Amino acid sequence: PAAPNPATASILCLHGGRQSAELFRQRIDRLRARCQAEGIRLIFVDAPMLQPDGSRCWYDEDGGDAAGAASAAAIAVREEWERHAPVSGLLGFSQGAAVAAATALCSGGDDASLPGLRFVILAGAPHEPLPVATGHRSRLPSLHLLSAADSAVPAHSSEAVAARFEEAQVYRHDKGHALPCRAGDVDALLGFIMRHL
Repeated sequence: PAAPNPATASILCLHGGRQSAELFRQRIDRLRARCQAEGIRLIFVDAPMLQPDGSRCWYDEDGGDAAGAASAAAIAVREEWERHAPVSGLLGFSQGAAVAAATALCSGGDDASLPGLRFVILAGAPHEPLPVATGHRSRLPSLHLLSAADSAVPAHSSEAVAARFEEAQVYRHDKGHALPCRAGDVDALLGFIMRHL
């Protein structure tokens, strides 16, 4: 299919655990503003699990029903994808990155589960948070942001996620457990996005 016009391109953004769509939007506002200037819309999605403090999670990090959480997360992503179509990419941070990675790995790089999915961006993605039924590698282009200073998700865990993607690019930064948004970071992120639209 023909490449989408960047003026109509959208990316679904999945926040980390114990966050919200609005908090994630605030934390990566520099990236959002640059994308908007390029005609790319970032769509921020709330995770399905509401916590007592009002924050949201994609799955329970303390165990619980992993299969049920994976199913609820996949349904939430698919519903938002369909509601906002056409969408070109997934961007996830921490728990959201785990969900985006699992979604991409289950799709196998085809259009069956998320029509139009062209790439994923995964920041601080933990390797084993959700069961992934398939052992294959994804053909989707992917950008993996990781930091040796990340105390929540060690760099080797994010590297293991990157190894599951045939076209993985790794971007190392020094901001710890974060999706970095300094000028150089945003340039690298936007460059990756523009190459894959």
